[in-house]
Amino acid sequence: MRCCTEYHPHGSATTDLAAEQGGLGQNPCPADMLAAATASCMLSMIAYTGARRGFETEGISISAAVKHDAKGISGLVFDINVPMPQTEQSRRIMENCVANCPVGRAISPEVEKTITWHWTTWMD
Repeated sequence: MRCCTEYHPHGSATTDLAAEQGGLGQNPCPADMLAAATASCMLSMIAYTGARRGFETEGISISAAVKHDAKGISGLVFDINVPMPQTEQSRRIMENCVANCPVGRAISPEVEKTITWHWTTWMD
């Protein structure tokens, strides 16, 4: 129940099923990779747009998790930390980037996406 996926020319990824599902649980499971790929797409869209529109994105991070139910993946949970002040316009732009990231849009609407933003409003 361990799989190695090759994607040329960039490398490979190894996944396991969780130990409670009979797998080894030593690597991320495919569902974790789905959450990570979605978060990566969201963050890439933010960085790309920030560079083009002239607002700071360095240090923004996204934590991703998967929720399961009896049918399988029921939801994806994203916590987005923006460690620097932003204008209302840049906030709206970032929120739009996240809502429209191509990977997230490709996921079935039956999979709930919970997105929580953690905005810094002033420098500490």
